[in-house]
Amino acid sequence: MNILEELKIESDTFYKILEYYLPEKKNLNLEILNIECGTINEEPAILDYFGPLTNLKSIDRESSLESKTKIYSRKSFHLMDIKNLNPSERFDLIISRNMDFGFEVLGDLKLVKNPFIERFFKECGKYLNPQGITLFTFPFEYNYINGKESLSGSFVISKMSGINKYPILNNGIGSCIWTPEQNDYGRHFKDEYILIAKKK
Repeated sequence: MNILEELKIESDTFYKILEYYLPEKKNLNLEILNIECGTINEEPAILDYFGPLTNLKSIDRESSLESKTKIYSRKSFHLMDIKNLNPSERFDLIISRNMDFGFEVLGDLKLVKNPFIERFFKECGKYLNPQGITLFTFPFEYNYINGKESLSGSFVISKMSGINKYPILNNGIGSCIWTPEQNDYGRHFKDEYILIAKKK
């Protein structure tokens, strides 16, 4: 399997997650913010699912991603930190995938609190339109629990679970929709825990 085939599998997987968790939002051409976006492997799924007039803004502070997103023809990338978002911007949906909540890596193994990500989770409601929602996925349970706690002050948690409770999404073999021979790759991008919240 080459890299383009792998990326398509990942995008198709995220499409199924959107379809399962946000059926009422399909083809609504939303204003969407995608934070800590990496190489935006979910961009095709987001644009296909929400409609061709969707305005997707994907942000990451890692400068090396700028060239990588061009290689994969990603159109929504913006090199910026979440702390530099324009306070007047508003979105219908805020997405973040595979968020390692509240920490950043310095050096090989040193972990320190990332205050900007933590604060954003607490304050992201101000970037949402009325009835706006968030969809965050996490690789580990502790990320998921921390995310829930940070959102609970200004959000109503509408859907949350470890993805293994939803066989439609993983066929019982881990965190993705893979056949057994594909599962090794699937483990590298775990949408393991999903948390959806609506602005109060």
